[in-house]
Amino acid sequence: MSTFSSIIAGFGGQGSLLMGKIMAYAGMLEGKEVSWCPSYGPEMRGGTANVNVIISDENVGSPVVTKDADCIVALNQPSLDKFVGVVKEGGALVVNADLCTVGAVKDGVKVYAVPANKIATDNFGGSKLANLVMLGAVVYATGAIDIAGLDETFAHVFEGGKAKFIPNNKKAFELGYEYAKNLYEQAKDLGAEIRFEQVTAIETAESRKLVCFKPSFHLVRKLFILPHKPPGIFLDPLFDTLVFRFFAFCPGFFEQILCFIDFYVIAGT
Repeated sequence: MSTFSSIIAGFGGQGSLLMGKIMAYAGMLEGKEVSWCPSYGPEMRGGTANVNVIISDENVGSPVVTKDADCIVALNQPSLDKFVGVVKEGGALVVNADLCTVGAVKDGVKVYAVPANKIATDNFGGSKLANLVMLGAVVYATGAIDIAGLDETFAHVFEGGKAKFIPNNKKAFELGYEYAKNLYEQAKDLGAEIRFEQVTAIETAESRKLVCFKPSFHLVRKLFILPHKPPGIFLDPLFDTLVFRFFAFCPGFFEQILCFIDFYVIAGT
């Protein structure tokens, strides 16, 4: 990695600036050139907040990321809507699945949908550490920083009286890292790309397969096989989109329709 650029965005109070600060510190401790450029409104809580983070082997020419970001991190829907177009093809989009629904993305973008609020609440009794869960997922998805230096980084960021928060922060980070890792491994085992809200048509010698992704878990929900194309149905991109939308919002009814037109379930999660 010569240069890594990212935007981390959310509401004020969600901890996006802290996420960026930890990444910048980690890069600096690795001897990289870094920049941390925050942008936020006057509100203490509830306003918009985002931070541009660049970690590079070279001098940073500009601290502002306006296009071709290696990673976009969205902690809520408005942030996702605003910055989804900034991620480059082949980059990573890491979203808080509890607050975001992803639509179309650029070709090759790997989307990690992490239920950060739920993970934090289940393990710590509240969503306050959702940002550290997200940070762990970001680090796994991008490899932007070396996790071997995490202890030193946390010691710098959480100094003095804040040191008591390090154990829980580390645990939250590790939970996010492992969630993203498991997400990737499961998708890889199923032979599917890591994509979100996508329907991918795959031609085979015997049939056409549709791989449908369930938004809330960002995992392959069902794998259907269509031995023959029913009359009146043409599997073009528009149909693919309609199929997914129907599945996402009306899964029970959609599965009945699948049975009606002779789709057969051959695998599932």
